[in-house]
Formats: sequence, C-alpha cells, structure tokens
Amino acid sequence: MKITSIDTCLLTVPTPKPMALQYPHHKLVIAQIATDEGIRGLGYSLAFNGGGAEAVLTYLDTRLKPALLGEDPLFVERLWEKMFRVDMGVKKQGIAAYALSALDIGLWDIAGKAAKLPLYKLWGAVNTASRRTAAAAGRSTASRTWSAKRKGTRAMAASTTK
Repeated sequence: MKITSIDTCLLTVPTPKPMALQYPHHKLVIAQIATDEGIRGLGYSLAFNGGGAEAVLTYLDTRLKPALLGEDPLFVERLWEKMFRVDMGVKKQGIAAYALSALDIGLWDIAGKAAKLPLYKLWGAVNTASRRTAAAAGRSTASRTWSAKRKGTRAMAASTTK
C-alpha cells in the first residue's frame, strides 16, 4: 500500500455560548490521506480561536506532505519519525506539532481501516467488558484505587494534595 495523495483544508467552526464569549470560533486543519488501495484516512488538528491555523496548514502542505507521498502508510511509527526529522532545526512544538498530529491521526485511521479493527484493539486492548479505574501513582492512592475497584467503582478522581 502506498500514499498517493494528501488533500488538506481549513474549516472554521463557530463555538456555542458561553464558550463563544471567549472564543467565537475554532479552526480545524483537516488532512485526508489517500492510498493506492482506496483506503482513506482522516486526520485533524484543532486551533482554538483559530490562532495559527493557516501556518499549520502551510507547514503541513509544504514540509510534511512531500515526506509522506509514496510511502507505506502502515508504518505509522516510522513515518512519524520521518516527519519529526524533516526539519531538525524546528522544535516540534506549536505549528510543527499541530501539523504532524493531523497527519499522524490520518495514518492511524488508515491502519485501523486496513486491519478492519478499531484502534483500541489494534493497540492491544483485549477486555472491553472490564471495569476501568483511573488513578495517580502512589502507595496510598494505589491501595484506595484497588479497594474502590473491588467495590465496583468505575473511575476515581486523584488529588496531588494530602
């Protein structure tokens, strides 16, 4: 399988009130990755209040897209490394990280579709019926978490204060 094209666009999404008072809209940088086998992956990055979205789109189109064309999209981790190394002088924060993220999400979308599996299974989740417990590290937190899990609690909020 090979990547044949990457189509990109910028979407402006109005925000509902009360969020709209602070952020009247957000912008999404959308990347649709097409393969020679007809599988398409959709990825995106969200720019709150639209800030920098045009720069993210430009970086994606001019620097990252050429690095992926012709590559096998199923080698997601290798392609992530390749995109990361495209511009060694640019820190992978802000604009570069947002652009890389949109393509990374699209590549994982292709991997899941090719395997005919949801990503949580592709990544190794095996027991979807088990109860889930969230907790922070620490002996007392771990013991409280285990105790809560035995009692059937599905989630816990963790605090860093004593």
